Amino acid sequence: FAATSTINELALSYRHDGFIEQYFYPWNTTSLEYLHRFNFGPVILRGNWSRRFNIDGGQFEIESYPTLRKGTYAYLNIGTSEAEKIFPRTRYGAEIFQSLPDAYEISLGFRYLAFITKDVNLYTASLGKYIGDYWLNYRIYYSSQTFGQDTTNQFLIRRYFSGAKDHITLRHSYGNSPDQDISVSSIYELKSWETGLELQRPLTSDLLWRLEAAFKHQELLYDAGFLDQTSVLFGLRTIF
Repeated sequence: FAATSTINELALSYRHDGFIEQYFYPWNTTSLEYLHRFNFGPVILRGNWSRRFNIDGGQFEIESYPTLRKGTYAYLNIGTSEAEKIFPRTRYGAEIFQSLPDAYEISLGFRYLAFITKDVNLYTASLGKYIGDYWLNYRIYYSSQTFGQDTTNQFLIRRYFSGAKDHITLRHSYGNSPDQDISVSSIYELKSWETGLELQRPLTSDLLWRLEAAFKHQELLYDAGFLDQTSVLFGLRTIF
């Protein structure tokens, strides 16, 4: 597929979340993303449109991965939404990644999410290693303002095929709100775990397809019981 020297990418994805216990209506989310590579690193513009709790709403994000020096780069993100019952009204985050000898990488950062009912500060760190065609990564999130368990642990293993955008990924996480898509409902969870599988492969030299499937089991606050959630995502990405 296309080499990383290409400077633009356009991606469209659709995600469906279903609930086995039928506590909620299904969630449906569509995301559109544009990436442009500058000399300092890529910048991403992303729009998310979702229907959750029988409510429609959108979110806009700007994300970047600037190179700071050889072996060091950063993650920067800021987002906003008027749909406070679905997304945080404001979110931002930053993280520094540092390459180490023997194909290791470490990172340290934070996330801030302002919900309609409360603000959440998340602190995160990760340790990763390349072993041949595999990428192994452990990440921890810590928050002093969530209910119940204060930490989330995430394990990831990725197998690369013909290049950086051609891979299969298995992930497992447990803790308070272990999924990457932290929403209003997530702050009312106690102990949860999630397992997911992602596959991204090239269709042509400049077109990729992506498929994700995940299962999440979550304990709800205030003795509200348990909730089982299934997620399926399909996406396309063009490189030009």
